[in-house]
Amino acid sequence: MKKQIILLIPLIMLIAAVSGFSQENMTQLYDSAFKSHLRPPAAFQHDRHNDQAKIFDCGVCHHVYEKGKKVEGATSEDRKCSECHYKDDDMSLASAYHNRCKGCHSEKKAGPVLCGECHKK
Repeated sequence: MKKQIILLIPLIMLIAAVSGFSQENMTQLYDSAFKSHLRPPAAFQHDRHNDQAKIFDCGVCHHVYEKGKKVEGATSEDRKCSECHYKDDDMSLASAYHNRCKGCHSEKKAGPVLCGECHKK
């Protein structure tokens, strides 16, 4: 019995390691600017999403605007969305997320557009 347990432990460790590597990195759209949440933050597989949607320009989502115009070739990947999208701004943080994600999904007729499809409980 002891021998079986000793052999079983490495097998369990191997299975755990393989399953850990098989999990693709999930991106959670969490920002501390939201003091409370009605629903959990949206989560998605960033690289898979962009590959399937053929989004190769990071600036599509991580954009930079100056004087109301998008700066081509610039990205805001190193900044939080809430640094530009304030709570009481014309384009609030929640509106920015929803307009960017739902707008693209609706336009391309692909991807989730209902609350519970992105904000899974």
